[in-house]
Amino acid sequence: DQGQAHNYYPTHLWRNAEKYPLTGNVLLDHPQARGRVAKERVTWSHSVMTGQAFE
Repeated sequence: DQGQAHNYYPTHLWRNAEKYPLTGNVLLDHPQARGRVAKERVTWSHSVMTGQAFE
């Protein structure tokens, strides 16, 4: 999860103790990527967090 924290397109986000999956984001399956690079980018994490902030 540390590596995904540096990626704008992670597979999930956390809100308190709840894990929220982000649809369409797929991480690159390569040893050097180490879960930090998304090969499919659909849901931008900042849009999700901004939307939650305005609810």
